[in-house]
Amino acid sequence: MNRRAWVGTVAAGASTAVWVGNAAGQNNNGNGARDKCAEACGECILKCLRCHAYCVEMLEKESALHAHGGKPCLDCAEFCRMCLSVCVRGGPMVPAAVEACAKACEMCAAECARHPGDKMISECAAECLKCAKACRAVLAK
Repeated sequence: MNRRAWVGTVAAGASTAVWVGNAAGQNNNGNGARDKCAEACGECILKCLRCHAYCVEMLEKESALHAHGGKPCLDCAEFCRMCLSVCVRGGPMVPAAVEACAKACEMCAAECARHPGDKMISECAAECLKCAKACRAVLAK
């Protein structure tokens, strides 16, 4: 993917995160766990997109540590975007969305945890685990 296409992808993801994150803050349906999950998803989207951008930048500098190129981060951000949107709307697909998101976040965190010496990637792993926990809390209700 060339730089221009990559920037467009990141910008689209970030604008979705902001829009849906704002919608989550306006959700007054009284479902605290689902609202917390939506908020955690918004934060995770931003952290994963930043981590992906960082990994691409490091790859351009020929850093072998960042060989995965942040691809798990992009996948995780997509699952979080979907989950956030479904949680804000509510409805019968919430359990499937939060389960899928929790699994994606756990997988991304596991990949990022393979790089404990890198602050940005470690922060991404921590945010993903926080999001997975918030998603699982919805299932526990």
